[in-house]
Amino acid sequence: MDPCCFAIPYTHFLDDLTLGGSVTAVARNVSTVVDVGKDLGLELNVSKCELIAHDSLTVMDSFLQSFSRVKIAEAVLLDAPLFPGPALRLSTSRKI
Repeated sequence: MDPCCFAIPYTHFLDDLTLGGSVTAVARNVSTVVDVGKDLGLELNVSKCELIAHDSLTVMDSFLQSFSRVKIAEAVLLDAPLFPGPALRLSTSRKI
């Protein structure tokens, strides 16, 4: 992905892409990913998309609403827990 496509930082590895920021910025950048993908003959697999956010966050964007919602404490990125909580405990218990 060309960095000039995004107004906010992002990270990616192979076919995994992680965006962050305000709901508006993420929605705009997801739209860019979809548009660039179409130009390349690719399609975003929404069934694999996750929205990591606080339970209290209200998401009005209909496309982002179609993503699986993940609680922050359960969030993982490339199989690594992002925050303390259930995901970290599970990961640690697998290694002991």
